[in-house]
Amino acid sequence: MANKIMFWYHHFGSLGHGVRVLSLAKAIKYRNPEFDVLVVQGGVLHKELKIPSGVRCINLSPLESNSGLFDGLKSPSKISLEKVKVIRAHQLITIARIFKPDFLITEHFPLGRTQFKFELIPLFKYLISNLPKTKIIASVRDFIDQEVDIAGLLGLLNYFSYVLVHSDPKFMKFDFEDLLGEKLIYTGYVASRARAELIDINHIRDQLKITDKKLVVVSIGGGIIGFKILVEVILAKRKLDNIGVKTKFLISTGPSISDVDYAKLIILAGNDNDIILTKFNPNLVDYINAADLNISMGGYNSLVNVMVTGTSTIIIPKGIDSEQKTRARKLQDKGLVQVLDLINLNSSILFDAIVSGLNKEKKKNNLNINGADFFAKFIEKVSGDN
Repeated sequence: MANKIMFWYHHFGSLGHGVRVLSLAKAIKYRNPEFDVLVVQGGVLHKELKIPSGVRCINLSPLESNSGLFDGLKSPSKISLEKVKVIRAHQLITIARIFKPDFLITEHFPLGRTQFKFELIPLFKYLISNLPKTKIIASVRDFIDQEVDIAGLLGLLNYFSYVLVHSDPKFMKFDFEDLLGEKLIYTGYVASRARAELIDINHIRDQLKITDKKLVVVSIGGGIIGFKILVEVILAKRKLDNIGVKTKFLISTGPSISDVDYAKLIILAGNDNDIILTKFNPNLVDYINAADLNISMGGYNSLVNVMVTGTSTIIIPKGIDSEQKTRARKLQDKGLVQVLDLINLNSSILFDAIVSGLNKEKKKNNLNINGADFFAKFIEKVSGDN
């Protein structure tokens, strides 16, 4: 039975890609401990992400976005961009030559991250020539927020056996369903934790010494953007204090927040013992589950946390991100979240939304959040065909 699985992914500062890949790797190892799982990542290393037991991780020479996510690449080191590209392409082929994967799983590519064709196409060609039984599979989230070169995509799809989309088609169908044809397989949403794995709510609330207070959990993903949200959140808490609403705010700023912005938040929070600032919370979904209200941006993992916990939630999508807005609106239509506009956000608007949100109970939903387990079962099934 084929049992060597190699993941490739690249992030530009956000945690979502890594969380999703590691959740899939963890699920594979859980179902098949004998499988050899290797994760190769190309962004600046996020030390906060916990590598699942039995999973190995290799970091390529890092590359960053030039300015915006789709505005070219740059090298964070003294080595030139073109030199790093050559190095990375060589690194990938060397890893494949030594590891000899039965599966190569590319996260987001070829529906996104197409700026990495310089390293992935040589890898594909190496596998075809030297390890022809290797199956190449795309792991894609539910929505693609960028222009896609259809002609280029059709050419790239020739390398792929399957495209596994981490969505529930009854909630959100994939835009390229017709184009992908039989290669498209829906897995359901990929959650970092299953409902049954969540820490007991009372344990969390006892840990935070919450008795007569409402718990509000706030997060902005990786922390590259969203500073404005956190400022308005703290100011809104002051308004809650003024009318006697007792709350404790647990705020996760994201590990990529700048030191300057983090220092500003510390000053703004002052000596308020009911504001807990942290850059990263590895058990964030447990705290969201225990919370009376959750506030976040509209990234994939943030919305999946809502699906898992059912906690009353305020979503503030990135101002120019149609992906986050689309996902948030769909959840709002189901009554699972309330959506605010980041551009016009202020503490008064947020105060009103918080008061409303604190009065809402958890809401169950029937969305498929078993994507990681489905993915692991699929790899197990297809490995038997090799």
